[in-house]
Amino acid sequence: MNLEQAKDQLIISYKIPRKKKSTFFWGPPGAGKSAMVYQTAAELKIGLIDERFSQMDPTDTKGLPHINEFNYTAYSIPGFLPRVDRDGEKGILFLDEFNTAPQSVQAAGYQLILDGKLGDYVLPKGWMVVAAGNRAEDRAIAVRMSSALANRFKNVDVVVDVDAWKKWALNRGIDDSIISFINWKNDRLHYMDTNETAWPSPRTWEDVHDHIPFLTNANEFNTVASLVSKGVAGEYLAHK
Repeated sequence: MNLEQAKDQLIISYKIPRKKKSTFFWGPPGAGKSAMVYQTAAELKIGLIDERFSQMDPTDTKGLPHINEFNYTAYSIPGFLPRVDRDGEKGILFLDEFNTAPQSVQAAGYQLILDGKLGDYVLPKGWMVVAAGNRAEDRAIAVRMSSALANRFKNVDVVVDVDAWKKWALNRGIDDSIISFINWKNDRLHYMDTNETAWPSPRTWEDVHDHIPFLTNANEFNTVASLVSKGVAGEYLAHK
């Protein structure tokens, strides 16, 4: 699915009245998955908490232990989990780069993803879990997700689509020179070259747009090359 279709799936998942369906967005680095989730939350006018399981240990998801008033061990609610009094009644708990976490940490999220619960904690009714990650074939860090965990998600494969990107770029006000170049060379919207550390993607073309006001004849090539590679920078600047 392109990003517009993926966003539509996210909105459908959120609107399910009985239980909002946890949704995972798979796709290559720089495709715009994270930005799409943020944009959707803004359009729905709901909250968003961005948390990285890759930075956690399994125990971090359960909270710190303490002795309660009944002299039993209980666990404090982890601070990243949504609370209505602090975070509002509606929102998205976004677990970005979820499949870069070790399997032991991923497994700690089983109950949260399926039932909206984590120990004694219950996800507020107006909140849903959304995750995103890259695929192993994208040469990105990706820890294999168990079939049992994947089956708890609604899985959406995101692809880079030029027409959808151009529509977004026009709405975002991306510089005409970039849109014109991608319209001329569609394959330069997302082009992973294993010989380059920098390469073009929807994310890095947006970065080029942000740098344009500060470009001069002296720094233009080096700046664009640092974002989309020397070869693509040369093509873009020649077209420009």
